[in-house]
Amino acid sequence: MFLYHVGINGDLRNGPARPSGNGKRPPLPLDLHFLLTPWTKATRDAYRIIGAISLLFYDRAVLGFGDLLGDSIWAPDDTVEIMMEMVPVEQLFNIWDPTDIPYKLSLTYLARIIGIDSTVSAGGPPIAVARFPKAVS
Repeated sequence: MFLYHVGINGDLRNGPARPSGNGKRPPLPLDLHFLLTPWTKATRDAYRIIGAISLLFYDRAVLGFGDLLGDSIWAPDDTVEIMMEMVPVEQLFNIWDPTDIPYKLSLTYLARIIGIDSTVSAGGPPIAVARFPKAVS
């Protein structure tokens, strides 16, 4: 398993601000992109492993609090969605190219949305009413 890209989830990053409930800014929403490669001598075994991984992530596409390791860092309502990602072949070769290892059959998966808690205070309460002076013509 190789983490090859970390990106900000644009849907949540650019969405409406939601208070975190702890007086801090909302968590930074991250998407983690993984490359899963079975290392086997026989190609037939690699196919079996790829099939087993695909089925496992298909059946367990959403990981809840009880599934996540390190219970102390996860909130009870935290989830991680795992989905197969279709990556162009050229991008796969760009991942393998810098290495001296020949290309191997691989799966790419996206784990989203991993929230990293902010250390910055959210500031004051949101503005409920704003009054502006009338413009003078």
